[in-house]
Amino acid sequence: EVLTRKLSVVEVLSAKVRFNLIAFQYWCIFLLLKIVVELRFAFPVAKFFDIRLKWWHILLEPLHIIYNVAAGWLGKFGTYQWKERKVK
Repeated sequence: EVLTRKLSVVEVLSAKVRFNLIAFQYWCIFLLLKIVVELRFAFPVAKFFDIRLKWWHILLEPLHIIYNVAAGWLGKFGTYQWKERKVK
C-alpha cells in the first residue's frame, strides 16, 4: 500500500532533528575513537622523545580533522618540488 498522505511541517522537522541527533551521536563516537587511537600512539612516542603531551591536545582534535581534509583537497592543485623532483 502506498502512503499518499502529506507530511506536516512538524513531522518533517521532527524527522530531521532525529536524523541530526543520530548523526551527531555517531560523530561523537567516531571522534572519541579517533582520540583514543591517536593517544595510544602518541603517549609512547612522547615518552620516547621525553615530551609531555599538553592537555589541549584533545580540544584540538576536531581541528585536526578539518586540517587533514583541507590539506588533502588542496594537495590536488598546483605543483611543488621536493628532493629535486617535481610533484604534480
